[in-house]
Amino acid sequence: MNSDYLQNESGYRTGFIFLSPSEGIIHKETLGIQEWISPVVDSEFPLHECTVSWNITGGHNGWSEIYLRGAKGEGEWTLWYPLAFWSPTGSYVGRFSFTGMEDEKGRVKPDYLVFREPVDKLQLKIRRGSMKAGGIPSFRGAYLSWSTERPVSSDNLSPVEYKLIDIEGVPSHSQMVYPDGGNVWCSPTCLSMIVKYYRNSQASPEACVREAVSGCWDPIEQCHGNWNFNTAWTSSLGYRSYIKRFTRLNQLEDLLSRKVPVPLSISFDNNTKRRLDNAPIERTNGHIILLKGFDGKGGALVFDPAARSDADVPVIYSCAQLEARWLEASGGSAYIILPEGFSQECNKPPL
Repeated sequence: MNSDYLQNESGYRTGFIFLSPSEGIIHKETLGIQEWISPVVDSEFPLHECTVSWNITGGHNGWSEIYLRGAKGEGEWTLWYPLAFWSPTGSYVGRFSFTGMEDEKGRVKPDYLVFREPVDKLQLKIRRGSMKAGGIPSFRGAYLSWSTERPVSSDNLSPVEYKLIDIEGVPSHSQMVYPDGGNVWCSPTCLSMIVKYYRNSQASPEACVREAVSGCWDPIEQCHGNWNFNTAWTSSLGYRSYIKRFTRLNQLEDLLSRKVPVPLSISFDNNTKRRLDNAPIERTNGHIILLKGFDGKGGALVFDPAARSDADVPVIYSCAQLEARWLEASGGSAYIILPEGFSQECNKPPL
C-alpha cells in the first residue's frame, strides 16, 4: 500500500490511500453476507479527521455497511464506528448515514469521522449483503483521506503562480432555478455538470440535476450534500470517485490539465474578513462549487451553482481567497470523479 502525503507551510498535513479489494481479508458469513477488512493503515503523523469513500456498483437489491476504527501506537483500537448503510438506488433496502453517533474516543460527522484524541492507525471494514440471491454489490475499492486539525486561517500562505488552464465543454447548471429545494442542491448540481460533461449528453440541465439529487439523498441527515454519498453515487455509475484533502489549491493543476473538473467544499461570509468576492451569495456555512481551471492571472475559473441562472454560473474568484475559504471550511476537501479510461500508474493510489 502506498500513501500520499501533502503539507503546506502552516503545518497542515493530509494523507491519502487507495485500498484495493485484493489487499483485504474477506469473510463469508451466513445469509450470503460478505465482510471485507482492510490491512492496517499507518499514518506518518497523528491524525484528527478521516473521510471514507467507497466504490461499489451493481447489487440493486443489496446493501453495503461502512465502518472505520483507529488506534494510537500500540494502544487499544476504538470501536468500529458505523459511517453509512448504502445502496445505490436507496429504494429496496434504503440508505442512511450514522451522523451523531459518538463515544469518548470519536464522533461520526455527516462526511467524516473525528477522533477526540489523535490516532496514527486506521482500519476499514465493509460488509455487503443482499435481500435476494445473487444481488451482492460489487466492491471495487475504497479510499481514506485524513488530516490534522484543519487550519483556522489560511490567508497568509505564500502566493503561488497558477498555470493557464480552462476545461472546455463543461455545462453550466444553476441550482437556484428549482423552487422545490434547489437552494440546497449545490453538491448534486456540481456532480450533474461533471456527469453530463463525461457522458457528452444532450439531456436537459433539469434532467441531469434531478438524477443527481435522487442519487445523493441522505434521509437521516435530510440533505443532498453528504460528501460520501455524492461520491458513492457517481461511483455507482462506473466512475472512480473519492474525496481527497489537499493543502494548496495549485495541487489541483494536474487533474485540471487532464480535463478533470474538481468540486470543492468551501464556506465564506462577505460581511467579515472571510470574503469571497464576486460570489452570487453573501455567505454560506457550507457550499460546493466546481473548479474548471485558472486564468493565469491569479483567478480561479469556477462554475458556482448558487448563481441565479445557468448563464450566470461561470465566475472568476481570487485564487488566494478561494484557497483560504476552502482550507478553512473543509481542510481542502475535494470530490475527485475520474472518467472511464483515465490513466493511472499501477500499484499507486489514484490522484
